[in-house]
Amino acid sequence: MVLLLLLAGCFVDPPVVDAITPSVLMPGDEVTLTGSAFGTDLVVTLEDGARSVVLPVNVEAEVRAVGVVADDVPPGHYVVHVRRDDHPAVHTPALEVWTADAEPPCRKRYSLSTETSRTQRKVAFLRTFTDRPPTRQVYFGDDLVSLEHTATPLPDGATCSAIWLHTADGGRWLLADDDAVDLSERAAALAGVLGIPLG
Repeated sequence: MVLLLLLAGCFVDPPVVDAITPSVLMPGDEVTLTGSAFGTDLVVTLEDGARSVVLPVNVEAEVRAVGVVADDVPPGHYVVHVRRDDHPAVHTPALEVWTADAEPPCRKRYSLSTETSRTQRKVAFLRTFTDRPPTRQVYFGDDLVSLEHTATPLPDGATCSAIWLHTADGGRWLLADDDAVDLSERAAALAGVLGIPLG
């Protein structure tokens, strides 16, 4: 019997994370992970290369886990690590945390550079921070769903023109922004380069 129990523990299915919503949030916000094989002892951590922050979650029926980002979580772009019985998740989308007083976009607290490729249908993000290591994230092919252009009034009277990339994991990522130039034509051109619709 003991041997059977030990063998059963060796064949635990690794968790699969299909989506994290929302993908951009602030400290104090609720975040939901959906997927499968979450079990009852899921461990979720947020990592940005300089720190690891535990995200306590409540698991519902092994397919949904809900947690709240703590008020003291620093802003940044985080890789989400999910484990169950020491088995890492098969795939986990990323997560972006803003400070409560942030005014994204056009008031972000890092410099952003992006690369796009028509031949590979690829978008790469490089975020450079002043107080921690840079982060790099790449989306390919079918991960690219659509582009969005927004024009948002800012408190100083300027208008923030921004291009967002929507990804298959539910993410909405800032691709480019400018408070002095209208990026709507660039958004249309990028959509053509990447072969995805402009919503």
